[in-house]
Amino acid sequence: MTVDMAVENTIDYTLSVMTMEDYDEVYHLWMQIHGFGIRTMDDSREGIERFIRRNPTTSVVARCQGKVIGAILCGHDGRRGCLYHVCGRAVPQARNWKSDGRVVHEGIAGGTD
Repeated sequence: MTVDMAVENTIDYTLSVMTMEDYDEVYHLWMQIHGFGIRTMDDSREGIERFIRRNPTTSVVARCQGKVIGAILCGHDGRRGCLYHVCGRAVPQARNWKSDGRVVHEGIAGGTD
């Protein structure tokens, strides 16, 4: 997937459903964001594992050159959907990169193509 921000600022990134194999990289991203709120129990490896088991196809990670550059935890209670921990990292190739909404769309749609 390609996001065009300007002619000279194009980055390639991939989206995939978040699995527990992504947890360490995603957690590291969370820790790099100043003021990002982490809850010890809910955001622990065990807490996220429970969350992903309940919502197996709704959380998404974005990768650029094999590294996690963004993540979004999406879940629902059967009636309402919620977005949790929506975050992204600056990408050197495109300093002004912003999500074009596809990461959120994939989480809401319940997975990637």
